[in-house]
Amino acid sequence: MKNILVLFLFLLFNNSFAQLSISLSAGFDPKEISLYDRTPTDGDNAYWNSGITLGMNLDYSLSEKLFVSALFQYSHYNFNNYANSGFGIPEIIFISAEGEDSKLWRTSIDAKYFPFPQNRFKFFILSGLGVVVEDLGTIKTQYLDMMQGSNVTYIMDSEVKNTFVHSLGLGIRVDIISNLFGDVSGLYYSNYSDRFQTFFGASLGYKLF
Repeated sequence: MKNILVLFLFLLFNNSFAQLSISLSAGFDPKEISLYDRTPTDGDNAYWNSGITLGMNLDYSLSEKLFVSALFQYSHYNFNNYANSGFGIPEIIFISAEGEDSKLWRTSIDAKYFPFPQNRFKFFILSGLGVVVEDLGTIKTQYLDMMQGSNVTYIMDSEVKNTFVHSLGLGIRVDIISNLFGDVSGLYYSNYSDRFQTFFGASLGYKLF
């Protein structure tokens, strides 16, 4: 155990290949999100458009081929529509719905593997574990109650929830000038239950040392 600790500290502080970099990213998730992962028996569900994502990434090299990354991302989804397709009481008629935008925060620890680190265009594979904090917007629906002769408003609040996710992706890193580099990547992250999201984006980074 002592030998393993000494080896880890040597890798961590050996400046012969140690490298710390920071990068800022932007991208999108082409997959919409919904209030329910499957349409309920009453047919009602709410949907949000493809997400826009901003993020920050810290990379630390353990070797020329292996990097450990800390990722922080924020995604914003615009409300799209509310589907009222179920069977209801004939005297109660659906009129309209409006919803708030949804927000997702993701933090992850990833490992990046560069099989050919000497190339200018460096292909890499990444995989990691993280947490997604999800805040789906409130949905407000309005119905006409013909028996009462008035409109009735219902509000569906979505609880903020946390879920563990696994990420898996591919990318290409290119050295631009000096310590400046760029990444283009695509990845998939999921809890393998009710959240299956993707991310395609680009980032611009700088090697601090």
